[in-house]
Amino acid sequence: MVAIGFIHEAKSYGIKFPDDFAIIGFDDIEMTSAIESPLNSIKQSILKLGEEAVNILKNIFKGKMKNL
Repeated sequence: MVAIGFIHEAKSYGIKFPDDFAIIGFDDIEMTSAIESPLNSIKQSILKLGEEAVNILKNIFKGKMKNL
């Protein structure tokens, strides 16, 4: 969503996407196909990211890892 917002804001200043700049989004949301030039996007597993965050917190609480 941030990448799409950036593209729209850049266009309001006369900056052309993808001619003048390149951008890559994250999360591979379906909305990326709705803009004029499709946005390249990296797919990530939200579930795996959440699981890893919980594991990091558990390790911090157990003293196995220092606060980041």
